[in-house]
Amino acid sequence: MPNFGQLFYKTMKKQNFLTPIILFCSFLTIGQDIILTPKKMPYYELIEWPNKGVLIFGKDHRGNTLQQEVTFINEAGELKWQEQYMPQVTSPKPILSEYSNYIYFLDQLQPDDGKIYYNQTNLSGYIRKGSINFPPIFRTVTNIPYSSCELIDIVSATDDLIFQFRLKDRKNKVYQDVLVFLNHYSLKTFVAEIPGVFGFDAIEKGEKSLVYFAGSKENENYFVHHTRKDNKAGFDILIFDKKGVFTGSRFLVTPDSEILISERFSIFPSGSFYNKGNPHSAKGQLLFFNDDWFLIGRKASGLWVWKYDDLKASILLKDYIVQTKKSPEYAMGVSVLKDHLVVVTKSDIETKGVIVDFAGKIIQQHVVDDKLLGNNISNLFKNSVDLNFNYLFNQLWYTASPLVFEDKLTPLVFEKK
Repeated sequence: MPNFGQLFYKTMKKQNFLTPIILFCSFLTIGQDIILTPKKMPYYELIEWPNKGVLIFGKDHRGNTLQQEVTFINEAGELKWQEQYMPQVTSPKPILSEYSNYIYFLDQLQPDDGKIYYNQTNLSGYIRKGSINFPPIFRTVTNIPYSSCELIDIVSATDDLIFQFRLKDRKNKVYQDVLVFLNHYSLKTFVAEIPGVFGFDAIEKGEKSLVYFAGSKENENYFVHHTRKDNKAGFDILIFDKKGVFTGSRFLVTPDSEILISERFSIFPSGSFYNKGNPHSAKGQLLFFNDDWFLIGRKASGLWVWKYDDLKASILLKDYIVQTKKSPEYAMGVSVLKDHLVVVTKSDIETKGVIVDFAGKIIQQHVVDDKLLGNNISNLFKNSVDLNFNYLFNQLWYTASPLVFEDKLTPLVFEKK
């Protein structure tokens, strides 16, 4: 056994092109390649499941069936399951996050005749199918007309899949948001209105921002917006439980008055990740993870990171320079991955990522390829720019070449680097 005392899993069974086979895992010493064979459907895409492992998707190359196959391998390099499900479309959209053990495959990102159809699974691989009919859900709680609202985001939180709808009320010159919660466990739905007044003028002047999802933990979902209270700039945190009940709010003062407005985007696949037409702009971005609040702010001197339980330990990313051409502004996406803070910036000419540990040490920063953004964020930990899928299994780097979608059950190889 190696000195580090870890064993690695590898699939031993070679592919039979005539009869699809189920993979079996054996214990091998770490450092060997990982070989995965499709069960029924040729592989066509890999997606990182943040802090969980890697998902590999398969489907019928000829399009004779809509059936999809999903393979999950965890962070230890262990094949956990291969399952099939039947969507109604050829390319369902996965919705996942760093907060949830559940993943959804949506047939629609915008309701079709008021409905969205989904397949849900979790770390066990058990798949459940369902749908949500939004108009009657709206009528149970709110007077805001469903037909006038736009679905702007879908996020997988700790306990719920949350749909965020927005009404742009031009008559009263205000925005109103409605949240629909689909509980992961019961698949029951709940609805809530976002409290507060969000006027057009205040938003346009930067005095307020629109509301966005900032994180969750068990039985608490956090939606935040930038505002002012008692002549102090800060963030209003709106707290909802897993049944959509508004349980209170908290105000965090912005620790620096020089934070500039920047657009935000989602790093991992969510509704706003796919829908590029609904940007959120605010003076900094607030992020909740592991019972801590982090503020990532863009200043003239670069990027700053504040951890609210210790504001004196703020981090200046002074060497983080974003190249721009026509506009000095850039958008930011933030998350936590493998117990590190991840910040990705997009300008008019480049996409760049930086990884910071919570002691303030910058681990990596380099230009990244947009083609992998969202599918392979762990690639930021590697000081390289390539189109391979790179992942840390058992703290060792493995890489898979880009998939070639073809009409045969070609094995996928994660090669030890």
